[in-house]
Amino acid sequence: MWLPYIRGILELDQSYSDKQLIDLFTIPLPGHPDDDQAFAIEDILKSIDDFVSQKLSKQQELAKKLILTSKPEIIKNMKQSKLIIVGHELGGVVALEYALENINKVSKLVLVGCGNNFNSFFINLRKQYYNRVVYKKSLSQLKAKIQSSKNPRDKNFWSIFSENLSRKAIDSGLQILQEFNFLKSFNKLDLESQIQFTKLPVLLIRGQMDLYCTATSAFKLQQVLDLNKEIWRKNKFIVGINKLEPNITIKTYKMSGQNPMDKDPVNFVIDIRDFLRK
Repeated sequence: MWLPYIRGILELDQSYSDKQLIDLFTIPLPGHPDDDQAFAIEDILKSIDDFVSQKLSKQQELAKKLILTSKPEIIKNMKQSKLIIVGHELGGVVALEYALENINKVSKLVLVGCGNNFNSFFINLRKQYYNRVVYKKSLSQLKAKIQSSKNPRDKNFWSIFSENLSRKAIDSGLQILQEFNFLKSFNKLDLESQIQFTKLPVLLIRGQMDLYCTATSAFKLQQVLDLNKEIWRKNKFIVGINKLEPNITIKTYKMSGQNPMDKDPVNFVIDIRDFLRK
C-alpha cells in the first residue's frame, strides 16, 4: 500500500524494485501483514534501532547513486544520520513514542491519522466489529472477501485477518491505540527534554471525517507542543516578546477518513516533499 507514496516522496522511478524499497524504507508492525504475535510498544521501538543498524548505510549508498539527479533535499535527508519517521495511525504512535525516548536521533516526524490520542468510543466499536463479525469468519470466507473486494485497501484489510488467525497482533495494536495519550508520556520528560521536543518539526495529516484521530486530538497535540507556553518563557526558552510559529503543521484533507493518503495521493506526496525541503 505504501509503495506508490515511497516512490513519489523520494522521486524514484521503476529502476528501483518494490522489494528494494520495502526493505530500505519500511518497518512492518506485527500482524501487518503477518508475524502474528502479541507485542508491546517497547518491542517496536527496539525494531527501529535494529532497522537503523542494518539499513542506514544502504540508504546512504542509495543517496550517493542519486547524487547526479535534481533531488538535493532527498539526498540530504537520506545521507543524514538522524531519522525522519513516517507513521500511519499505530505507526504514528510508534513514531511519537520513539521520538520521546530518542529525541537526539530524530530530525522530523510525519504523522498520518495520529494526534494526541484516539477516540476510545470508536476504538471500542472497532473492537466489537472485529469480535462479533470479522473474527467469526472462516478462512474460506475471508479469502472470498479478498477476492470480491475491488478496493486495494479493502483487500489488504481482509488479507491481514486471513494471515493472522490468532489475532494476537491485531488485539495488541488496538490496545496500544486505546491506551495512547501523548500528553501523559510528554509530561514524564524533564523540562529540558520537553523544550527540545517542541523544536522537532512535525507534519500531521488527517482526514476531515476521521473518527479515530479527531480534529480535537490533532489540535491537542499542537497545544502540547506550543512554543509560546508560559512555562517555556519562564525558563528563558523564548527571548523577546514575538510569538513564535509552531513547529507542528496540521493538514486536514477534506472528505477523507482515516486513510487520507488514499483520498488525495497527489497532495499527500507533495505535502511531505514540501515538509522535507524545509
